[in-house]
Amino acid sequence: MFLTSAPLYLAVGWRATFVVFAVWTLADVVLTLTFLGTRHSAPSYDPQTPSSSKRQTKRTIPLFFLLAAFISGGSYAVILNFANIFLGTHAHLDVSQANFVVSAFIAFASLGAIAIGGWTRFVPTNVLLAISYVVASGSIAAFTLLSGSAVLATITLLVTGFSISATYPLTYTELSRYLGSVGQQSGRSFGVLSSGQTIGASILGLASGYVSQFLGLEVSFGVVGILALIGGLSAALWIKRRGPKSLLTDIG
Repeated sequence: MFLTSAPLYLAVGWRATFVVFAVWTLADVVLTLTFLGTRHSAPSYDPQTPSSSKRQTKRTIPLFFLLAAFISGGSYAVILNFANIFLGTHAHLDVSQANFVVSAFIAFASLGAIAIGGWTRFVPTNVLLAISYVVASGSIAAFTLLSGSAVLATITLLVTGFSISATYPLTYTELSRYLGSVGQQSGRSFGVLSSGQTIGASILGLASGYVSQFLGLEVSFGVVGILALIGGLSAALWIKRRGPKSLLTDIG
């Protein structure tokens, strides 16, 4: 989707671009939920005991995971779409330099999603999720405040990309473990989180455009940083709700 953003910006402006993204996202969510509903209603053979199967299908997805997906997807989209403009106006980088920094942000985001899996051998998944959100919040705030220095802005932006993208696999793993990561439940986790991320990207992307127009990009990035902090606090509350037993199970 983001490959088409630049041509759309030039052709119809940022408002119409995010409206297109929102419509596309709505269609994606409807198709995903329809597909998951069809799979859920289809009979399938499950070698588990009836009581075990019944217990799994009864589990609903807690609000925490929807909030986490919304914040992660929205934060990434806002930075991806507006960081180059912010770098140009505050760090005084030209277009090619700003785009290079954003490309590095994307590369570090991919690295975060891949590398974080190895860390779960030493730190519980839900703890890493909370840490990732807190780090993202701090790095977004640092990027906003230190954007006058191109070097510091670049470093903080790379840290942001790594930490935000690390929340993707961590959230998926935690939700799959909660639901029971077998067949249909695993697909349900992916579908719900993917929809939450794309909804967050569309809503926060569109809202940030309006906020930036009237209040400045600093406010938009500040709001994203606050949302990331809320994600960290929500993850901490989730850990508290699940209790210390979940931490021991996670490491084990």
